[in-house]
Amino acid sequence: MYLNCHTHFSLRYGTLSVEELVGWAQAQGIGSLALTDIHSTSAVYDFVRACRAAGINPVVGMEFRRDDELLYIALARNLQGFHEINAFYSQYAHQGLPFPDLPPYWSQVLVIYTWEKRDRVSLSEQEYLGIRPRQVSQLLRTRYRHRQDRLVVLQPIT
Repeated sequence: MYLNCHTHFSLRYGTLSVEELVGWAQAQGIGSLALTDIHSTSAVYDFVRACRAAGINPVVGMEFRRDDELLYIALARNLQGFHEINAFYSQYAHQGLPFPDLPPYWSQVLVIYTWEKRDRVSLSEQEYLGIRPRQVSQLLRTRYRHRQDRLVVLQPIT
């Protein structure tokens, strides 16, 4: 499963349409796919519809950034989680405030932090560290080498 996919609704980052993303996933035989556009859920309904038509399990969420820094990726576990993500986004976006370094506690949202934040977070049941392939060698020198249940591969598709 790819946990961090963008469409062209991720302005200046994403290049794929919903149809191209889902078509690629179907051609690869991917069973589940997560759409996490940057500060946007505009493509969610088309994404869910396209995934269902292609026999792919859709997962939706959002990527949160401050300037060019990736803060965290939020994945909704269900509709309540989707609401939690959108309410959080709206609260900050409407007030013109920067997103905080860490999100609030969400009961129905999974959160992925970047590997660079590993020393600033104490991972709860719903939090994970995303490791890019080039960072795997760093894992051996950290406390997370024994916490593989809290690690996911972070390989964005844009």
